Amino acid sequence: MYRLLQLSDIHYGKSHAFAQDGRPPTARPFDEAIRRGLIEAEIDVGFDALIVSGDIFDRREANERTEARLQLQQLATDLEVERTIVVPGNHDVDWDADPTEKMHDYDALVRAIEATGTSDDLPTVTVMERDGLKPLALLGLDSCQIESKRQRGLGCVGALQLDTLAGRITELSVTPQTHTIVAILHHHLLPVATVPVLPLTANPEDAERLMVSVTVDASTVLHRLSELGTSLVLHGHQHVSAVMQHRLLRDETKPLYVAAAGSAGISRPDQRRQFYVWTIGDDRFRGESLRHRDDDPSRFERDQQNSVDISLS
Repeated sequence: MYRLLQLSDIHYGKSHAFAQDGRPPTARPFDEAIRRGLIEAEIDVGFDALIVSGDIFDRREANERTEARLQLQQLATDLEVERTIVVPGNHDVDWDADPTEKMHDYDALVRAIEATGTSDDLPTVTVMERDGLKPLALLGLDSCQIESKRQRGLGCVGALQLDTLAGRITELSVTPQTHTIVAILHHHLLPVATVPVLPLTANPEDAERLMVSVTVDASTVLHRLSELGTSLVLHGHQHVSAVMQHRLLRDETKPLYVAAAGSAGISRPDQRRQFYVWTIGDDRFRGESLRHRDDDPSRFERDQQNSVDISLS
């Protein structure tokens, strides 16, 4: 079985819940909290891949970049991770930089931790092999193509990236018959979190404009990933965990499962931090959820309510 550790929305910086630069002094560092959570849940270390599905930073300040580099490097070492695969989130994009430099901080981190997923390399196709199993193909996508001050909150993958991905899959002879295919991106493809409802008014123009997060080409992305034979999509962004099934009934493609990871590191009073351990075989996925404890928010425990077993047969 392949074993993946998925962390999303760590938010190093002002929105981070764990110790960094000595604050908050009562909390554990993030890497230690993840490691201790796995040990206390009696989940073995030794992962084929560490998946980080975006929003590593909060504001990309110098201390955030340092903490992210040191802690992710240490985590990969402590958990005996064979490789790290990263995709960008909206908070990893520098709105004020020249468009050619907007991913500078993100790219520098990816290179520093020797991960796959710089902006120049995306979309990526990483193939792993284990005796007795189909090879596992992990597809990395950048869903921040239009992220900017004006378009904030809007995810987009884009036709060019999807066409490039299809070409790379063909070059590597990756097919659903020969491989198990898992895609990774940041923004959600199916509704996960509730959004505010506009107050009822006689004139809708009297209501304040809602800032809503939407992936504008979600339907196209779902359709193209289904055509490529993808079985599972891993994402983050909305800080809410959910595993859903998508299938167009007019097509004969198999169901596509879409898993929202929740946030592993955000500090918000209304949200519980969470991450996933994925165990993947030829015809079955197991997603083991760990969530922070009510009596100690810097510790994680098994979360049966959000853990899932998915049979593909």
